[in-house]
Amino acid sequence: MKPEELLISTLKEYLKVHGRRIIEIASLTGQDTITISIRALFRYYTPTEKYPKLMNAINEVSREALENMGLKLEENDELKVRAKLSFIKRIVKEHHNTVKFQV
Repeated sequence: MKPEELLISTLKEYLKVHGRRIIEIASLTGQDTITISIRALFRYYTPTEKYPKLMNAINEVSREALENMGLKLEENDELKVRAKLSFIKRIVKEHHNTVKFQV
């Protein structure tokens, strides 16, 4: 799996837990982009042989590829990923539809 795919997969796992709350807060405050600390994603990462830690994958991520997917890595005081609210909503909706129809 490419490092970008691992980051997206980890972000999806994070959003399964926190996505609805993030959407509600962002909607109430009028935000159209969301910033999530990479540290918040650590516990949702599934290690691979090539990338035993999330930071291993992030160090090899193509920022251009991420931006094409609607994500951006930023580093001020700590490393963060920025996503449009529409991206977050799409991920949460996909998860909700999958869970809804499982038996």
